[in-house]
Amino acid sequence: MMVTSSAAVMAEAPPDPADLTQTNTFLWGQTGNNDYTLTGGVAGKLSQDFSYLGLIEHTRTWKRDSKNVNDNTRVRLFGVQSVDFGVISSIGASVDYIEGHKSGLDTTALGLIGKVETSIDWLALYPNIAYVSLDMDSGGIKGKSEGYQANLFASVYLGDDGKYLSIAPQYMNTQYINVKKLEVTYGAPISIDGRWWFDVKGGYTRTEAIVNTGIAKLNVIDSDKTIKIGVAYYF
Repeated sequence: MMVTSSAAVMAEAPPDPADLTQTNTFLWGQTGNNDYTLTGGVAGKLSQDFSYLGLIEHTRTWKRDSKNVNDNTRVRLFGVQSVDFGVISSIGASVDYIEGHKSGLDTTALGLIGKVETSIDWLALYPNIAYVSLDMDSGGIKGKSEGYQANLFASVYLGDDGKYLSIAPQYMNTQYINVKKLEVTYGAPISIDGRWWFDVKGGYTRTEAIVNTGIAKLNVIDSDKTIKIGVAYYF
């Protein structure tokens, strides 16, 4: 349910996956202990200070102890404007739609993100807030759950060649579903020209849901640990 994506390359700028407000044209594949993801994005500029990114992504998820498989397709439109608001150097807005093909859970999100320039050369912060709407239609259960999602992404640069560490706590609060999530990502270039990158991501997610069975309301709690490795090419 993430609203934001770190895989985002302007032709005149070197690829910097740690900068969540940099738009890029890219292809990205990831695989992990219970899913794989294929992502593609096309970027461009409408003016010197405004750039955009169109993205499509498909994820297949499964549980190791279950035969249940779910496919999610995500479509995203993201625009970012360079600004001069003190420590804030750019602001982005996004529209996301994620369709759960088998789970029956569809997600719509409208988000804002900012790049905060710290006084530390190797650290950048990206606060993100979004309105979230979850639509469920599965197993006789139908309904909508609305609320918000908040993230704080911290990008730590580990060297002049672009190596980085991203730390991303996330909290989503809606009427019937709450999610707490923490992801830590390490990324580095693997080609001299900086077009090929790899990343390793570890995450923990805790989901709390209120399910109305028609007889009673049940609190359902689920947790999941993931590890993923990915390779990306920036055009």
